[in-house]
Amino acid sequence: MLGTSVVAWLSLVAPSARAGGYMYADSGIVASGRGGAVVAGADDQFAQYYNPAALVRMDRPTLNLGLSGVTQNVTFTAVDEAGVAQAPVSNEAPPFAVPQLGFASPIVPGKVAFAFGFTSPFAPGFTYDPDGAQRYSMIDTLIWNFQIGPSIAVRPIEQIAIGASFQWQVLRVEELLKVTTSGSTDPGGDVLVEAKVNDLFTPSFNAGVLVEPVGEVLAIGLSVQPPVKFVARGSGTLDFTGNGLENILDQAVWVDDDVGLEISLPLVLRGGVSVRPTNELELEVDVVHEGWKSLKDLKVTDINITVTGEALGLEQPVDETLSLPAGFQSTPSVRFGAEYDVAEPVAVRAGGFWESASLRPQQVSVTQTLLAGFLEQGSIADFEIDVLRKDGSLLPVIGG
Repeated sequence: MLGTSVVAWLSLVAPSARAGGYMYADSGIVASGRGGAVVAGADDQFAQYYNPAALVRMDRPTLNLGLSGVTQNVTFTAVDEAGVAQAPVSNEAPPFAVPQLGFASPIVPGKVAFAFGFTSPFAPGFTYDPDGAQRYSMIDTLIWNFQIGPSIAVRPIEQIAIGASFQWQVLRVEELLKVTTSGSTDPGGDVLVEAKVNDLFTPSFNAGVLVEPVGEVLAIGLSVQPPVKFVARGSGTLDFTGNGLENILDQAVWVDDDVGLEISLPLVLRGGVSVRPTNELELEVDVVHEGWKSLKDLKVTDINITVTGEALGLEQPVDETLSLPAGFQSTPSVRFGAEYDVAEPVAVRAGGFWESASLRPQQVSVTQTLLAGFLEQGSIADFEIDVLRKDGSLLPVIGG
């Protein structure tokens, strides 16, 4: 029904693909080069992100400036309601710029250290053909999440250091896709939908411990990032231009300038062990747990949009509050990394990781978002339009 199609607009604000639910890709060149295995071996400003206790290893003031271009090569082949494969579509987005900025310095060398920085998970952009077969899952998406703030690390005894980072978290989501009012993939039933929401300030923190029982030969690192609840606000748009219903509606474009989105990113636990068989070589194994199972739904609030067609007495409001089910599973991962110091300041790094998925196979789409769960029955044909007039009669389906 039209109400169902409008609900799909709200599912736009679901997060885009993480390897789990919304991927925590490794932040920083060093971590990426080591497959994300730096919880026990971090020794630069990016310890703020992985294990702030490791900042005590800083032996000099360091300014970090960087810019990474992140892209993801994805090709998606849709299958229509008759089981026929459609023309494949590929991600056309240019590399997404991810800046890095920070300063770290020892206060008391080996005992107390301080850092202030900007960190952000590496996340690619996604842009697909607006008329491609994937258009009911995604046309364009931008998801930007970063943290900025200070960190402190203290070594109370020789073998143990503790640290914490205090974070100002920011989340921005922009997504564009189409839904259908015709119950088929006929473009005449397409409605262009767009959402833009922001949470410009949510406080959070992470904390860590570093244990070095035998000097630099062996290190054990543990850190925790508690769940972060965002309450984002922004706008949503329904554009019926070109749709078969356009001529019977009071207007083609419907906008709600103030909807809310409540979403929690999960608890993240990290643990790692690093060894130095020689002064030049470090090997590390980490285990990471992302608690996506706790994300049971997304709650969209303060919805105020009613699609009307006065000539026919058509009036279709959307519920003021909607809960969109998630159905995610928690995701473990194992990371392996190695670093060899060739000569100051040159180092060679290698690494890899294995990570499970938070979505069941039948939930996976081009976006790997909650929209996949919303379409879990398997076909866009599950959308139908049953529009009630004010007098209780049904408006027939109108195709373009």
